[in-house]
Amino acid sequence: MIQLLFNKKLIAGSGVILLIVIVGIVALFVLNKPQYPFENVLITTGGSLRITGFDGFIIPVADEDKGKEYNLPVTTKLALKDGWLKASSCIPGEGVYFTKGEEKSIILIFDLSDNLIGIYQHTLHEMPEPWIKTVGPLKTDGSTIVEDEHYGAYIFLINPARSCDANNDYESTLVSDTTLPSYLIPYNSVVAVSEGWTDPFFCSPGRGKYYQKDGFNHVLMYDANGNVIGIYQHTLHEMPSPWFKTKELIGGGSIPIIDFEHYGFFIYFEDPMNACQSSSSKSVGTGGTHYAGPKAERSEYGPTPTPTVILTVIETINKLSEDMASDSRTFTLINAVDQTNIVGKIDASRISAFISSLTNIQEGTSKWINNISHRGLSADGDDTGLKSILENVESDGLKVNLWVDTDNKINLIEITGTITQNGKEFSILHISSE
Repeated sequence: MIQLLFNKKLIAGSGVILLIVIVGIVALFVLNKPQYPFENVLITTGGSLRITGFDGFIIPVADEDKGKEYNLPVTTKLALKDGWLKASSCIPGEGVYFTKGEEKSIILIFDLSDNLIGIYQHTLHEMPEPWIKTVGPLKTDGSTIVEDEHYGAYIFLINPARSCDANNDYESTLVSDTTLPSYLIPYNSVVAVSEGWTDPFFCSPGRGKYYQKDGFNHVLMYDANGNVIGIYQHTLHEMPSPWFKTKELIGGGSIPIIDFEHYGFFIYFEDPMNACQSSSSKSVGTGGTHYAGPKAERSEYGPTPTPTVILTVIETINKLSEDMASDSRTFTLINAVDQTNIVGKIDASRISAFISSLTNIQEGTSKWINNISHRGLSADGDDTGLKSILENVESDGLKVNLWVDTDNKINLIEITGTITQNGKEFSILHISSE
């Protein structure tokens, strides 16, 4: 009898341990699964429906100052609830299109995981690049989603390359390598300035810092910490909602951004309410009760107008190589196809030698790693450089992508091409820090 009771307790205990192990594995899978990075996508016209004073206190805005403001649904469940209807199956390299009767100029695009990845805009008026004249988008059966010939352009929140893959890695932050006509939005202000966008230095509470570039009919918004938060598009043509007619757009410090009458509208990828609060400050704006619309006052927390030293991609890669020579971290090299480890630990100094061998350095596509946006660089590689990290290797047509965090630390390197080592063939290698 005692032995029977002991066996029952043993079985029960084993069951509890097994349950804990299963829960742990499930939790680890959930934590490591790539997470969709956007909590909301906001469309707004002239004014904000709320502003923030000292310590985040919400101050009501007068009715006459209110503009139209609403969140776009970031999941298909929310879209269907808001009246959006599925207009296509999942189109490879694009996604699933959703339309809504009262929305005459925008169409939403979702991936197969039911998350919002982009917005398609269309109009009968001629528009500048990246807009193009088209009869698309086309469904898989060849029929069109927008019936008439029109001008169209995409804003992709997420690279659409894996939109029809149930395991989307959500790697892109508003920069896409798609061939579709789409806006390319630098993920932070440092990259924006390096690409010719002008830093205004002043910040508009509830809006952000307006970055402009000659020849472009849109303005980019960044917060006081340099993170991209939105885009403002404008045109002289009369446009339907959510576009709105306004006489001008005034930025921080009462500086005119657009000083002529036009139609325009904001799309924010982050809530802009705290856009002018730097990571070291405790309050927003001047702390007054001013209206946080286009005629916003200067923020005392905007960065001072000290010129920022912007490294070119060549200077960046040289600095990365130099820093890696003394980096104490170790790295692993895996076959990205089956996730198998190819060699043991790799010292950072060997990675440094590999980086030094790269040529044709260019700005690349940003990537989300552990829910943190990383700047991307692309380059060409060769046999000699690859042998710095992998012995007895032969290769051809090597393309290299590197991703670095805001501290300029490399966290992931991707090598693609024809790669052979000791009779084994590889097409994609990943190098990551431990």
